[in-house]
Amino acid sequence: MNPVSGKWLVGLMAVALASSAYAQTGKQIIKSGSRALSSNAAEMSILKTMDNWYGIGAALKKSPAAASIERAVKQQLPVKETREHAFRNSGFFDPIMATPIRELQINLIHPTTEQVQQAVNEYRSLMRDLAPVRKEVNAKLLYQSLPNDKWVSFPPQERRRLISELAALEGRVEKLRRVVFSNDAALEKVGKWIDEALKQINPYYVPAQRTSARTDSRSFNREEFFLKYPDVSKVPQGVTAPKRELPANIRVAVLNDQTDVLDMYRIWNAQKRLGEGWSVTTYKDTRDLINAIQSGNVYDLIITDLTVPGGGGYYLVDEVRSMGLNMPIIGCSMYTIDKLNAEKMFEQGFDGYIYGDDMFEEIAGSVSWVGYIKNYYYYKALHGWSR
Repeated sequence: MNPVSGKWLVGLMAVALASSAYAQTGKQIIKSGSRALSSNAAEMSILKTMDNWYGIGAALKKSPAAASIERAVKQQLPVKETREHAFRNSGFFDPIMATPIRELQINLIHPTTEQVQQAVNEYRSLMRDLAPVRKEVNAKLLYQSLPNDKWVSFPPQERRRLISELAALEGRVEKLRRVVFSNDAALEKVGKWIDEALKQINPYYVPAQRTSARTDSRSFNREEFFLKYPDVSKVPQGVTAPKRELPANIRVAVLNDQTDVLDMYRIWNAQKRLGEGWSVTTYKDTRDLINAIQSGNVYDLIITDLTVPGGGGYYLVDEVRSMGLNMPIIGCSMYTIDKLNAEKMFEQGFDGYIYGDDMFEEIAGSVSWVGYIKNYYYYKALHGWSR
């Protein structure tokens, strides 16, 4: 090889390598190559030229302009790859370990053995049925999150099938949340996984749609929720305040495990101290009322204590709302209003609350009770509530 052309070639190689982060390594490689080109005095000239080019490259690398370019390149990394990396490290693919059955906490008031066993069976069944769906979805989404040359999407038919299966699992999770404490770690992870899976597969999925049991347009108002006596001065100008009265022919279901309280309701009903044409049916166990409703019994108003055997008032509300029923449900117990999370009760599906106090100790207590119920129907008429 002509020493001159060899010198020119080495110079070009030095320029290319000197501008990179591996310039030092490149310098060593080029020196080795240059010695192979010639064993005469031209070697020293080649090395000197290469050293000059390396010095220029190093200087350029340290220059403000080069640093600016380097920062710009780093800032313009592919957005898709960055998002994929974040998704792979989000915990979505982490294993979900079911809570040991002996540690599973049932969120029911005085549940029966049958209710506990049913909750345990549903929990086991959910975890068992989740496994194959999660395996399939994870495999596909993990492949999509890798920096592949080809993007493989879900075929429409497969997408519809997975959306249907995930939605069914989501419904089962929501049902279990009514009987298992919501802070169960495994159930919480399953819910989050389903949310994210549906978000990845279904572009129209909106998790926020299921955060509230309310299907009406009513907004929370503390005074109205506790059925306070209405302030007529707050009625909007131009709006006629409705009469504070009870509608006729209302079928009432009362859930309470206190015999004396239920007896008082029966007395009020027998003495026609309630509204015209009103009828009252009493229950001491949550399951009995739920079974009655599922069997076709129709009620226009439900009054429920919060702590009742067979599940309790909160469980009752969850079950009734899950049936799609829209009758008003009003809590009534000895818990003072400062002990309650009224807004949470409202979002769960309660429509009001009455502090029982001593109104059930004598027949005249019906006056106070009827007053609260009148307030509910007053607000309903004023605002046009659907319940």
